[in-house]
Amino acid sequence: MELFFDLVFVAFVGQLAHGIHGDPGWPEFGTYLLLFFPAWWAWVTIDSVINLLPGLSARALGLAMLCAMAASALMAASTPHALDERA
Repeated sequence: MELFFDLVFVAFVGQLAHGIHGDPGWPEFGTYLLLFFPAWWAWVTIDSVINLLPGLSARALGLAMLCAMAASALMAASTPHALDERA
């Protein structure tokens, strides 16, 4: 499950990378960093919780990871329209 969890975040970063594809300028790079930070922070936080709280039951850990994957997949799906009128 942890591998699938990481794969969801890879898809999120891949979606963000579409914004800097081609010949990006500083505004596009700044937007990428602005949107990348919450993804990175969420990944580091849930990864730390998984590794530092080994007392979690398998059911609680699985539920936490599924919720985190759903939230990051939702953020990845909304990334292309993050700063336009649909934001």
